[in-house]
Amino acid sequence: MEKARHVKILSIVALVIAIAGMTLGFAAFSTTLNISSSATVTPSSDDFKITIYGIKDSSFYDTFADNNYAYTDSDISDSYGTALMDGATGTIASIDNVSHTISNINASFSNEGNIQYAFIIKNEGMYDAYLDLTNKKTGNDMVVLLNKNCIAKDGATESLVASACDGVQADIGFFNKENGTFISTTESYYKIAPGDDVLFAVIMNYSGPFADGPFDVEFEDFQLKFSTTK
Repeated sequence: MEKARHVKILSIVALVIAIAGMTLGFAAFSTTLNISSSATVTPSSDDFKITIYGIKDSSFYDTFADNNYAYTDSDISDSYGTALMDGATGTIASIDNVSHTISNINASFSNEGNIQYAFIIKNEGMYDAYLDLTNKKTGNDMVVLLNKNCIAKDGATESLVASACDGVQADIGFFNKENGTFISTTESYYKIAPGDDVLFAVIMNYSGPFADGPFDVEFEDFQLKFSTTK
C-alpha cells in the first residue's frame, strides 16, 4: 500500500516537471517567431542583373544598323567598347558593370568630325529594371549631356581651343534596338523587362569654330542607375 502511494507521488511529480518543461520550452520557442514589420527582401545579384555591353570592333558598325542592330555574343564586350570615327580619333571606352559606369570617353579633333560609341543594356535578371532618367532629358528626349574638358596639342593656342571646345557637343541617345528609332519619353524612368535590351549611343560632334591646331576632348565618366521600382 505504502509502495503504491509512493509510486503515485513520483508519477505526479514527474508529470508536473514534464508540464513545466513543456511550458518553458514553448515560451523559449515562441520567442523565435517574432516578426518585424521592417523586414525587407533584397533581390540577389543573379535575380536582378543588368549588364552594359560595348561593340568590340568599329568595323561592325558598318553592318550594325543595316541588320536592324542585330548582334551576337562575339560582337560585344562587357568591359569595353570601340568607337566609330569620322574625321576624328577615338579611344576605347571602359565599362564597369559593378557600378554601371562608363569611362575613358575621349576624342581628338584637328578638324570637324564625329565619333560614336554604341552600347547595349541587357536585363539578364528576373525583375523589371527601371533606368533612372531624372535630370537626364532634354525636353521629351532621352538624352544625357556630358561635361567635357578640352586640351590644346602641338602648339595650338589655348584660347582658340577653349573657343573651339564650345563647338564640341556630346550627348547620349537611347534607341529602339529593333529599328534604331530614337526613344522619346516624358517619364523619369525607362522600363526594361527581363530578357529585353535597349541600345544607346554616345555621340560627339564637332563643326567649329576651329582652333589653330589639334586638341583632345576628355568627357566625364557617367553612371547609369537601375532599380526594381519606378
